Amino acid sequence: MQPRESIAGNGTLSIKIFDSPGMTTMAANTDAKSALHSRHAGARVLVVDDEPMNVELTQVMLEDAGLQVDTAQDGAEAIAMTRATKYAAVLTDLQMPNVDGFEATRKIRQIPGYQATPIIALTASNLADETARCKAAGIDTVLTKPFDFDELFTVLLTHLPTHQNAATATETPWQTLRERAEALARKKAAHSKENLTTLSTNAFQALIHELRVHQIELEMQNDELRQTQGELEALRAHYADLYDRAPVGYCTLDESSIIREVNLMAANLLGLTREQLVACPITKFIATGSQDVFSQALRQTSATDTPQTCYLQLVHPEAAMDATTGSTPFWVGLAMTGIENADDQRELRLVINDISGHALPH
Repeated sequence: MQPRESIAGNGTLSIKIFDSPGMTTMAANTDAKSALHSRHAGARVLVVDDEPMNVELTQVMLEDAGLQVDTAQDGAEAIAMTRATKYAAVLTDLQMPNVDGFEATRKIRQIPGYQATPIIALTASNLADETARCKAAGIDTVLTKPFDFDELFTVLLTHLPTHQNAATATETPWQTLRERAEALARKKAAHSKENLTTLSTNAFQALIHELRVHQIELEMQNDELRQTQGELEALRAHYADLYDRAPVGYCTLDESSIIREVNLMAANLLGLTREQLVACPITKFIATGSQDVFSQALRQTSATDTPQTCYLQLVHPEAAMDATTGSTPFWVGLAMTGIENADDQRELRLVINDISGHALPH
C-alpha cells in the first residue's frame, strides 16, 4: 500500500494516509465537520497525548463535531482503556513517556476487535522519519502538529465506518443524556456569534480555562449531590426499618378497602406474605361477627375525618381463604385514619395491634 500526502494551506498541516483496499478518500472541505456529525454523532473516540493543552483542544473540537471523547495521558493508559472500552477510533501522540504511540498501537492491534479500528497518529516529528515506523506499528494516518481540525474531521470521515454511528448502537442512559446535552449545545451554538474555528490561541486558552473551572464546579456539585443522595438513602433505609420492624401492624387501604401496602408485622399477623396480601380486600380477614364494627368505624372515619379506634376479630388466612376450615379468630385493636395521598386519592391507614393475650377493655 502506497502513502499519499496532503498539504493544507499555509503549511500548517501535513497528512500521510496509508491506503488500504476499498478505502474511500475525501478531500478536506468546510463541510467535513457537519458530515462527521451527521454520520458519526455519538461515536466514541480516544485521544492519547501527554500534553494537556493538546488533549483539551482536540477534545473540545471533536465534541463540537458530535463525537464522544475519552482521554489518556500515555500509551499505557490507552492500552488499558482500549481493553475496557471499544472505541470507534484512536488518536495518539507518538512521543510520550512510559509507553510511546508506536508501542501502544502495536499492543492495541492485538486486542480483539481492534485489528481494523482506525488509529491516527499526531506528531510534531519529521513526517518522513516516522512513515515506516507508523506503517510497521499499524497506524493508519499521520497528522503533523499543528494541524487544521477540518482536515482531522476529513481523516475521521475517511476511516470511520458508517456503522459506527451511535444511532445504530445500543444506548445507555448516560449516552442518551450526553446526546441530549450535545443537541442542546448545538442548538444554542447555532444562535451564537462565537465561532470556535476563528478563535485566537489566547482565546482558546481562556476558553479551556473556563471549561476547567466549570468542570471542577460540576465535580464539586456532583460530590455534594452524591453525599446528599447517600444521606437520603440512609434516612430512607432508617424509616423503612422503623416501618417494617415496628411491633404493630401497619396497613394502607384504598377507598374500596383493598390492601395496597403492608408491613412485616401485619403480614405476620395475617399469615401471608406481603406480595400475597397486596390487592386483597381487608374484609376477607375480618371475622363475620366483626364486619359491622369495621364498617361503622370506616363510616365514622369518612364522615368526621378524625381517627377512629375499635376492637374486632381477625381470622387467619386458611379461614379467610377457605370457609370450610375452623381457624380460631383472634382479637386486635384497630386504629384508622383517612388521608389524601400524593395523587389526591383517599387512603385509609390502619394500625393493627394483637391483643389476643390481653383482657378486652370495657
